[in-house]
Amino acid sequence: MELIVVLFEKKNVKRFFEKNFKVLRDAKVKLYLLDNGDNKDVIPEGLEKVYIKNENNYGYGKSINIAENLVKEDYFLVSNDDVIFEKDFFRKIEKKMEVYRKENYAIIGFNIFSNNSFRKGIQKTFYNPFVILYHFSFLPFMFSIFDRKCRGYLGVWEGMHFYKSSKEVFGVNGSLMLVNKNTFERIGKFDTEFFLTYEETDLFIRIKKKGYKIFYDKELKAFHEHNISASNDSSKYSYRSMDHFLNKHYGKTIAKCLKVYITIFLFLKKMIKLKYEKG
Repeated sequence: MELIVVLFEKKNVKRFFEKNFKVLRDAKVKLYLLDNGDNKDVIPEGLEKVYIKNENNYGYGKSINIAENLVKEDYFLVSNDDVIFEKDFFRKIEKKMEVYRKENYAIIGFNIFSNNSFRKGIQKTFYNPFVILYHFSFLPFMFSIFDRKCRGYLGVWEGMHFYKSSKEVFGVNGSLMLVNKNTFERIGKFDTEFFLTYEETDLFIRIKKKGYKIFYDKELKAFHEHNISASNDSSKYSYRSMDHFLNKHYGKTIAKCLKVYITIFLFLKKMIKLKYEKG
């Protein structure tokens, strides 16, 4: 099995190898490590790996595209650097490969647990601007009043996160995916205009439009620690990606309207928060 991991924050990289070293070594996984930070000194010996230090921080999608050129197998895994695999993850995936190949799945996603959300990231419906509108609204917070465990994530479109069985879906959790190399190349790989966020959603849409299949396999599990810090830079890049995503798939008019709405919403939210903190 070949696995591409994009590295950035040192604390994430250290923990990734501390938690996954034995699993990766025992499964004889070949690693392609794309370093957008400065992490060479914390990468342990004893693993089969190809290390690539990017000249600049290229973001997630572009880094995956670079490593994919080196992949030899017909399917490869991509992972964030804050994912922890269950101990028999790779044994299970090897047993399933024949089925995945027979069905010619373009993407296979997994049962991803999280430390800050119970959502699985499974999309039951085609992603659309109304999902973004929902996220940038007071509805999630209203729902969270009634059920603190939901952490603000309930509603019409959030039903996409509750699948309890393996099945074909419109999208999966992008923190860990198995990717069909041939299909990935046919649809043009990741759009490198997306620096942070939305690159996998864009990929899913292009895959589905071309008639390929995306599969959610609940039997394979991993844990996503969500250790990416919500800095001003990350928020800035995320909004840029959202703007590009909306322009690309829904047009300039919808993109502009949503941008105005989100700006007003975030301003009001900030004002309410300041008022609440002042008592």
